[in-house]
Amino acid sequence: MRGLTSVFYRLLIRLILLIPVVLAVVTIGFILIKLFPGDPAVLLAGEAASPQYIERVREVYGLDRPIWEQYLRYLEKVIMFDLGYSLSYKRPVLDVILTRLPYTIILAVSGLSIGLILGLLLGIVSAWYRKKLISPIISSVAFIFYSTPVYVLGQFLIYYFAVTYRVFPVGGVVTIGVEHSNFYAYILDVLWHLTLPSITLGLVFMASYAKLTRSSFLEVISSSYFLAARSMGLRTSTLILKHALRNAIIPVVTLAGVQLGMLIGGVIITESMFSWPGIGQLTMEAVSTRDYPLLLGIFIFTSIAVVVINAVVDFIYGVIDPRIKDRW
Repeated sequence: MRGLTSVFYRLLIRLILLIPVVLAVVTIGFILIKLFPGDPAVLLAGEAASPQYIERVREVYGLDRPIWEQYLRYLEKVIMFDLGYSLSYKRPVLDVILTRLPYTIILAVSGLSIGLILGLLLGIVSAWYRKKLISPIISSVAFIFYSTPVYVLGQFLIYYFAVTYRVFPVGGVVTIGVEHSNFYAYILDVLWHLTLPSITLGLVFMASYAKLTRSSFLEVISSSYFLAARSMGLRTSTLILKHALRNAIIPVVTLAGVQLGMLIGGVIITESMFSWPGIGQLTMEAVSTRDYPLLLGIFIFTSIAVVVINAVVDFIYGVIDPRIKDRW
């Protein structure tokens, strides 16, 4: 029980230390508001608004107040999860973001999972059989996917598997015009539409994970403690899973944590190609409609999400490697 309490205490400390970072993000957001071209009141009210309504908006949002008072008021609103009002959706910005967030999380987690599983497997096989033909083959495949832009890979998959052979849909979340008989049919339809975008992301991430896993795994299996464990006649599976993988996976966890934070911010190209209604596509819509409050809200929300995810990843380090936990 004491160990569990200690774990949560360390996690709480890590989250408290994030407060200055979050404050800096909010401050940058406030500065961006002031740097936007034009009158902020006009941006919030809309260019077609009457002068009386613009003045009303200026009073409501405190834009007629001193700059320090505007900042404190803005900070108070962010603390209360008030990110403003979307001009194009006519709804609170946070509501719009939360509506799209589940789609991005589904795509990010599925793509990252595919990349992690394939990358770890290929990296381990390439390192373990480093003196055999399969190692340079895996390295070459990883290099090809690493060098291929995501939009090229996505268009290739769409052309062959959606347009030519029609195995998967071109885009969207569910089949338009189809009424699902039950919840399971709906889930299967979503997974069918999710396949191509998640594979696109997974293959791109797989290349990085395979290269990183191979180099880290080679370093571990060359260490003295691993050679000692191998001399004891342990099974290959025990050597790999218990003595090598736990230490070799730490750099991979680092990269996965950073990439997951970026993915939560929205995979703009992938979501746009496959018409996936996530944060990335929402960002493109906000840019095209000049919805500055929504764009700024996405910036603040995703920045805080990246900071929190990185803190959680730091916490996971301590679970994987007790040596890191002792430094907290």
